[in-house]
Amino acid sequence: MEKELRRNQISLVMCGTGVILLGVWSVLKVMLYFLAGPPIELGIEEDPKVVLIAEIVVFGLLGILMVADVWLRVSIGRAARAEGMGRPQKSRYLYLTLFVAIISILGLVYSVWLALTGGLTNQSRLDFAASCAVDLISTFLLFRLIAAAKRVRRLRETLEG
Repeated sequence: MEKELRRNQISLVMCGTGVILLGVWSVLKVMLYFLAGPPIELGIEEDPKVVLIAEIVVFGLLGILMVADVWLRVSIGRAARAEGMGRPQKSRYLYLTLFVAIISILGLVYSVWLALTGGLTNQSRLDFAASCAVDLISTFLLFRLIAAAKRVRRLRETLEG
């Protein structure tokens, strides 16, 4: 039983590290999309000042969302790594993990829907497939993290008696 506990602790540490790295990847992915040109049209073409203000607002909100995403993923990853290294953590990070996983699933569904309806005109099929594959792996990793944390907690309770 201790061997199974150790294996799940290692899995929890690896999943936590993966969540952190994929959080960094999500920011890089968004930044690369915008370096290639904005993937959205704001629909405002009358006044250059209005366009500039609209772009600043959109990019500002996107920046806030990216920072929030990375902060969530780093918090989840650090808590998972700490629990995997033997330091008990509150269940709050598992709820955050579930929240991020659900948002990730919704994002994947939305991306596939956009692709099927022709809404992804600036993105090649290969880029889209790679992006979806990474997002799918990220989602799987989040669920694997939850499962490993539950097993570690259950095994600790059994061993401690």
